[in-house]
Amino acid sequence: MARFRFRLQPVLDVRNRIQDERQRELALKARDLSDAEAALHALQHDRETQRQELAVNHRSFGVDALRATYAHLAFLDRAIEDQTVRVAACADEVARAQGALIAANTDRKVIETLRTRRYEAFTADAALVDQREVDDQNARRYGRSQIARENTHE
Repeated sequence: MARFRFRLQPVLDVRNRIQDERQRELALKARDLSDAEAALHALQHDRETQRQELAVNHRSFGVDALRATYAHLAFLDRAIEDQTVRVAACADEVARAQGALIAANTDRKVIETLRTRRYEAFTADAALVDQREVDDQNARRYGRSQIARENTHE
């Protein structure tokens, strides 16, 4: 029996590599998003800690300490706004990377499906060839047995 050879195997290999690359890109974007969210949560936690400390110890702070604390809280508010924008941008990049991965996966599956169908056709053809050989052998055996019967009856 002949060996199955898929002529589009190089294309399938390229599609697999592209899909792997898209998965790596998505993983990097997801890690960036996770880092940005962690930084945002750290800033929010720091702001809440500073606000609670200010509320509890407001009377014990001097004028300079109050001014510095309010300035730091204003800085944290601006930093949180900036980090929120960064998180949104990272989320958009993750969404784009997911779309690219889905497209790459679809492209690979198209070629893989074609390969599967061609392999099934190949095995069906090989089974048909084998069946024809068996039929030919049986027909020759039957023909020989018929000739042998005719020779014994004469």
